[in-house]
Amino acid sequence: IDGSREDEVPGKASNVKWALHQVYKLYDMEDATSSEDDVMLTVTDADVIFHPQYFARVGAEFAALRDVRERQSAPHAHLWNMWQAPQLPFRNFHCMPLCSRLWAYVASTYEFGGISSLHLGDAHLTFSTYSLPLELALRARAHEGDIIAEDHHAFLRCFLYSVRASALRLDPFDEPGGGGCP
Repeated sequence: IDGSREDEVPGKASNVKWALHQVYKLYDMEDATSSEDDVMLTVTDADVIFHPQYFARVGAEFAALRDVRERQSAPHAHLWNMWQAPQLPFRNFHCMPLCSRLWAYVASTYEFGGISSLHLGDAHLTFSTYSLPLELALRARAHEGDIIAEDHHAFLRCFLYSVRASALRLDPFDEPGGGGCP
């Protein structure tokens, strides 16, 4: 569909990789009127219905982290975060087979519990639909086209990117052009 000649698994991961490449080219061609560190990327499944306040909440939290950047010595704190809304698969719950309903209960309990633990400083793998700063996605090369579970893969790529930066005691967001296009 995307016109690439790369040998990839067709699906969401290869489509996200292609879209990121297009965005990267767009930013490469534009003047410096906007910056990747001010842009959020949301990756979603086709059947998702967002809560009406999801984007407002993510935008407000991202802006608050960016404001902290200006007051403290953590200039890129807003670029190290991913946002995940709870997954509640109850839209067509009444017509699901019993085994699917049971799995929906288990999965939503697990995901909601994982998301709730984030307020206590815990970590939770992203699942299905998530948001992250465009700059983090580009620099960590979070999306590769040959991965089926791109949501977990993107989280792990971003997490390991932050571990590497911490181990080397550097702020990779200070390096011009650090990551490039995935």
